[in-house]
Amino acid sequence: MTVYVLPAAEQSGPVSIAYPDCAGDVVVNRFEIDLASAPLKGVTLAQDDILDIGIIPATSQVVDVIIDSDDLDSNGTPTLAFDVGVMSGNPGDTGSRTCGAEFFAASTVAQAGGVARTTLKTAFRVAPAQSDKSVGLKITTAAATQPATGKLGISVHVRG
Repeated sequence: MTVYVLPAAEQSGPVSIAYPDCAGDVVVNRFEIDLASAPLKGVTLAQDDILDIGIIPATSQVVDVIIDSDDLDSNGTPTLAFDVGVMSGNPGDTGSRTCGAEFFAASTVAQAGGVARTTLKTAFRVAPAQSDKSVGLKITTAAATQPATGKLGISVHVRG
């Protein structure tokens, strides 16, 4: 298992994160994964690999998560599946971390491309944390097409 940290997950990285500044404000942070660009260019994503995608702002409540994906597994019979959820540890760490499945469990949306909105009740029950947390993607079944190319976007809607 390898943890890959994407630019939006680096605490002092090049991507700005929107934080809700008033009670009830809803903001959306969109994180895009480009498998043809660093740090994932040419990488063969294996089962149990985790992508640290971006930040869930401290003290905010997740109210929706949407995935939009290109076809990332087009050769032969597609097999790509992944979980999306809250990661343990601090954003940007590459040590031993875990990734939950609060938002998506065994999603296959990237097998042919498309859009998916969370339907799991656990997505709406993630307790706000006192510090920033990472949203992660864990490969549960590797793609038949390796290395995969294309983009996958995750939009995380949070309320202050």
